[in-house]
Amino acid sequence: KVWLKASPSFCRPLHLAILQRERCAPPLPRSSTMFRASDIFGRRPGSTPNKPLAAAKAGAAQKRFEPDSGPRTGTWDPATGKYCQEELPADIQELMGIKKKLKAEAQPEQDEREAWGNQDFVKQQPRVLGPSTVGLAAKGRPATVVGAPPGPVDTDSPSVEYRGFSKVDLNDRYYERPEVPINQRPTYWASDSHYFLYWQGEVQRWSICDGASFPAVRAGQLPGWAYKQDHRHLCQAGGWMEAWNGEWREPELEVIFRSTSHHKPQWDDPIIQKSITTVEFNGFSMKELNTRYFLRADETIQGRPSYWDMSGVYFVYWQQQTQRWAICDLKCIDAVREGQCPGWAYRADSSHFANACGWMETRSNQWVDAIIETSV
Repeated sequence: KVWLKASPSFCRPLHLAILQRERCAPPLPRSSTMFRASDIFGRRPGSTPNKPLAAAKAGAAQKRFEPDSGPRTGTWDPATGKYCQEELPADIQELMGIKKKLKAEAQPEQDEREAWGNQDFVKQQPRVLGPSTVGLAAKGRPATVVGAPPGPVDTDSPSVEYRGFSKVDLNDRYYERPEVPINQRPTYWASDSHYFLYWQGEVQRWSICDGASFPAVRAGQLPGWAYKQDHRHLCQAGGWMEAWNGEWREPELEVIFRSTSHHKPQWDDPIIQKSITTVEFNGFSMKELNTRYFLRADETIQGRPSYWDMSGVYFVYWQQQTQRWAICDLKCIDAVREGQCPGWAYRADSSHFANACGWMETRSNQWVDAIIETSV
């Protein structure tokens, strides 16, 4: 041991002795191996000697420096004492206007059945699945109905349209077919003949049935998906019953009966005339007349109730002097109440104004036949 508090005279000979010993010692052999601190001071307990740290770091460096990669940024790694080059995030590259190259598509994995060497297995090419492939295609009606009467349905004939049935197939427009009567009344058919209306003579009511049951109807049976509880006209929205979930219930319907000027009168029954509350006109050359008129039972003109449009400007009234219906405007209301007969259009007979046939209108200061359609 060397005592630091030794006298200078003692320390000087000792220092010279150490220098002389170092000069006389043989030189150490030169080696390419570099000493580490652990070689001198020893390893920490639990560490593994000859751990391939350098190889792992090299592999990581090679991974970071892939060719054809995007721009990189450097980050100081205190463990290695070097900068680690990392690629910029994709969103940053997108902001810089750099488009990253798409990676090569991965090869599809081998099918397990091929791996077993099954010779019967034939790999099929993938195909696009449509709604019909999985059973979700629109369920359209067949082109023809077995049992329905032959011949096309004339869609230019008088028709009745229903809206509000729970069975949506019944919500359709049915056209009159006088050539196919049942119980001495014409039937009404959908344009595709899948459903029709017929008169049940035995119980005196209208019913809606499917076209396939037409032979049974002709044989005297009374099938149907819906029926009227009374014998009133089929255009009446009230009184209908429909079959739904195994029981009969009353639906809330909207019914529209349409006819045109070349059809015969449809509203000659006085009982039915009293039930008419709304009539719509289409086809007059004077566009203001083509609107819907509502019954005003409290507004009696020349002995009968009048019908007014929503604006309260145009109205349909009974001309007592000429025994006919006419359409006029509010400017002439005083003259009308005095018994005069002004109007923009009128009927040529005394039948109900809901009939499309028989209307006259003025064109170029002349009275001519009006080609119109009425909806009740």
